[in-house]
Amino acid sequence: MNMKTLKMKLLPVFLFLVVCLTGYAETIKILAIGNSFSEDAVENYLYELGQADNVTFIIGNMYIGGCSLETHWNNANNNSAAYEYRKIVNGVKSNTASTKLETAIADEDWDYITFQQVSQNSGMYNTYFPYLTNLLAYVKTKATNPNVKYALHMTWAYQQNSTHSGFANYNKDQMTMYNGILDAVSRSATAENISIIIPSGTAIQNARTSFIGDNLCRDGYHLDYNIGRYTAACTWYEKITGKNVLSNTYAPPSLSERNAEVARKAAHSAVQDPLKVTDVVVELEQPTGNFNAWNLTTVGHNGLNSGVLAFAEKSMTLETWLYIDDTSGNNKTGVNVISNRHNGNQGFSVNLASNSATSKVDVRFVFKNTKNDGTYDQAFAIFLPREAFSNQWGHLAFVISSDELKAYAYLNGELYDVIEDFYTNWVGNRVTDQLWIGRWYTNDPTFYGKMADIRVWNVARSATEIAENYNQRLKGNETGLYIYYNFDNFDQTVMNVANPGTNNGSLLPAATWTTMHSYEVLSGKPVNLAIASNMLTWEATGESWMVEFVEKTSENILLSEQVETTAFSLENLNLPDGADYFIRVRTFSNNVYSDWASIDMNTTGLAGVQSDVKVSFDGDLLVVTSDIARSFNLFAVDGRLIRSVNLIAGRNEIRGLERGFYLAEKQKIFVK
Repeated sequence: MNMKTLKMKLLPVFLFLVVCLTGYAETIKILAIGNSFSEDAVENYLYELGQADNVTFIIGNMYIGGCSLETHWNNANNNSAAYEYRKIVNGVKSNTASTKLETAIADEDWDYITFQQVSQNSGMYNTYFPYLTNLLAYVKTKATNPNVKYALHMTWAYQQNSTHSGFANYNKDQMTMYNGILDAVSRSATAENISIIIPSGTAIQNARTSFIGDNLCRDGYHLDYNIGRYTAACTWYEKITGKNVLSNTYAPPSLSERNAEVARKAAHSAVQDPLKVTDVVVELEQPTGNFNAWNLTTVGHNGLNSGVLAFAEKSMTLETWLYIDDTSGNNKTGVNVISNRHNGNQGFSVNLASNSATSKVDVRFVFKNTKNDGTYDQAFAIFLPREAFSNQWGHLAFVISSDELKAYAYLNGELYDVIEDFYTNWVGNRVTDQLWIGRWYTNDPTFYGKMADIRVWNVARSATEIAENYNQRLKGNETGLYIYYNFDNFDQTVMNVANPGTNNGSLLPAATWTTMHSYEVLSGKPVNLAIASNMLTWEATGESWMVEFVEKTSENILLSEQVETTAFSLENLNLPDGADYFIRVRTFSNNVYSDWASIDMNTTGLAGVQSDVKVSFDGDLLVVTSDIARSFNLFAVDGRLIRSVNLIAGRNEIRGLERGFYLAEKQKIFVK
């Protein structure tokens, strides 16, 4: 046998091995007969999910916005060229206008053809018939694949504050709508012997149980471009392919891993149990205790949408730290910093406006009021000087007290101006208009600068209350605190710490939020607190530090002192004899304080500084070797005592530690 013949015989074997080693690329063809809800579900991210798992999708969507089953059937019956045929092949979308249903059905040997009802009727069983019956029969006569499978797409309930007129069909209640959709789709599938239901509605409802809350729609009914659409695509992916989406590696680049995990878990749970809502739990990063700021100086950002403020109280307080970027020249007259005053007749705004008293463009708080008889609208305005925020950090607080019929403006914790009287029927925050931060609700003009610790209260805060905490972080459970953005978990979804899941903010534009928004630390919480040789030391960057000695039982402050170094002498302290106390330290920087880091006075890491102690790892064990018996303390990096162990002389093994960094014998160690 010559070499050429040998090569020819080996070639088929080689090609077979290549196919086996690279895996078989499955191709699945899906045609959706739908509307904008199928656009949300299949035209975005589904193809990419397949690519990540060696599945090639060919996706068709017969699109008419707001199209019902009745209209689909009429179009089929009349052979109307009424559709925009959207098709995705090799990841590239094409749109063909004026297309007939029969044309699209015959275009491919579809593996799956899906149907769905228009959203406002999706939970009303009687609206499905006879149109679904007729449409299904029609499609069966046109389909070219004898093994094609038919499916119903279970759409989602509206956001609870949706203004869609069809929400009235469900008494404007989300769970009523969801349960109606569940019932109507299940019964319709049974009636038509359709064995496949794609439970996007349950997936979206699952995701709403997470820290994301009711923030998966962009307008109250269509899905958010990021996590909303990704959740629906994950649901279609797992239901159609049978592959567990939890192991899929694709997520939109604009979506954080935390949000992507919510979407995948919500979709997976929906496919596994489509008939009930499953709580989605995703662990959030623990707060660092840093005083964080949001940077929105990049041109192209669209600010933060906070949803509708639903509180009914007429009194309110609005607070934030503000930095106006006056180097770019972008902050012109009319720029809105915070506003829910969309049409000028109601609501409030913080904006840059001409101040007749100073002949300058200052920071204005304006709100619209109404006389008792409702016959006359009047806008009230109160100003703070722009220079207090120009290229520097300043704190503003605006207060409306309906009880006093007064409005107040505070600058850096001090009262600056007062409106002595306004009419009693102030409309208050609008229940239909959304709160926008960093821009006007119509995009332009946009604010460029920085903000930190944004707070909205449904009470009128007093001068004392504002002065006491304007420059320090809150716990989030303070009375009357309605919205609190401290940017601890900086993500496209900004957590409302005061009411998690309600009024979570959304950084925009969603697709590029990571490049348009960033955050910075104004004041970092001290770490690595330690006591040795009568000195308390810590690590932090700042201008100064507050050190306090606090009695454990009463929490009385025994000693408070501001220092300018990261060390504090424990010698010659004038403290009560026998007091049981702990020490806490916080950083002061950029005019704000971080959270406290604390350490027990009697907790020194080791008892006996002359001891010979070594810390090491043996597999997943933390091994502490000591020359004598003594106590040993293990700390978190923020100074919290994690575990106290009585050592024996020789080798000691510490088990059961969670993965992460710890401090032991002034060493930073990492448990894998």
